Amino acid sequence: VKRVDENKSSVREILPGIRYLLPPAQDKMNILSNSIFDIEQRMKELNLTRGKAAGKVIQGISPIVANEIEFDLSLSQLKDYIKNPTPTVVILDKPKDFTFFMPRQYGDLCTYKTFDTFSQLIDYFYFEQVKIERIRQRSNDLFHRLNTLKERAVRKSLNRQRELDECADKEKYRIYGDLINANLHILEKGALFYDLENFYDNNNSIRIPADPTLTPVQNAQRYYKEYRKKQVAEQKLYDFIDKANSEAQYLDTVIDELTRAQTDAEITAIREELFSSGFVSKSGIRNQKNRKKLPPKQYISPQGFKIFVGRNNIQNDLLTLKTAKNYDMWFHVKNYPGSHLIVEAIKDKPFTDELIRQAAMLACVNSKAHLSSNVAVDYTIVKNVHKPNGAKPGMVIYDNYNTEYVTPNEEELSEVKEVE
Repeated sequence: VKRVDENKSSVREILPGIRYLLPPAQDKMNILSNSIFDIEQRMKELNLTRGKAAGKVIQGISPIVANEIEFDLSLSQLKDYIKNPTPTVVILDKPKDFTFFMPRQYGDLCTYKTFDTFSQLIDYFYFEQVKIERIRQRSNDLFHRLNTLKERAVRKSLNRQRELDECADKEKYRIYGDLINANLHILEKGALFYDLENFYDNNNSIRIPADPTLTPVQNAQRYYKEYRKKQVAEQKLYDFIDKANSEAQYLDTVIDELTRAQTDAEITAIREELFSSGFVSKSGIRNQKNRKKLPPKQYISPQGFKIFVGRNNIQNDLLTLKTAKNYDMWFHVKNYPGSHLIVEAIKDKPFTDELIRQAAMLACVNSKAHLSSNVAVDYTIVKNVHKPNGAKPGMVIYDNYNTEYVTPNEEELSEVKEVE
């Protein structure tokens, strides 16, 4: 129990053993017992916006109701809603708020779920809140792990690049060896350096450092050894850098997946992907027995084409390389992490410009570029998409493609219906 003594409130103390008192009455008007005319007059006296004035004057006005009054709700309508309520949850990707009528202030941005009773509404709303919080905690753990892994891969690449830069002068050592070998007849042991003509540089004079304890032949061998060492290191470093960059790029795609994951099942599937790729342990992955396999997202276009969108990289591979047919159409945003999108071909029915534009928008929405404009989306038939040997999940190469530039349009995308 939170203790409120006389130092915190002289009006209402909350302490063990003291009789509980209701909060003091506010100087507000009851819309059911006061006339609407009197309430309107009091609101006008405050010289505030209509919504703010309603919150100051009328009992029990929540922010969503105040905003609705500001938008277009009359007090007589509000009174009718109170007498005949419709318990309603406002949903914007997830439950956002609830009230006792169908609000209009959000337009088409939100969807709504109504209930027979407020008990049902409260059960649903807070169950969803708890579920969302659990998903948020699980995804936060993964975000932290993924960002740590990505930073490590980037750091590894930068360190190897610095080592690679040190190999840039390897040719110098081969030239030193060649010049010494070509002039053995005039060189002697004990010199600190050799002044020679560089036949690789128009016979200009060059001074080559020498170890006085070694013979000219041994000095030449020393430089050849340094050259070979840097040559071998250079090739290995290129491989290390490619691997680290590929790892960072792959982890970026998983981070993108996670930002769009909305269910426990999607997060579990991402964990399984990371486990199969060797990035996380099996802890946190639930027993797969009796667990329904998570399908790709599915949509229907206005023209009747089925559209499938991968939820993660494992699904992307299965969708593109196993499920899709050769002449289905494949879409992916250019140069950004994102889902693979497949439009299933229909015999004797062409892929129209409208369909390609809508599919490209959907591919953009399901990618890291979802908030960008004029986004390049590549598309080609599935037979032109290939997976290189050893490539990470979701990584493919493709050719013979076209590019559509799109800015996601909510009105156009609303015509593409998601199949639950």
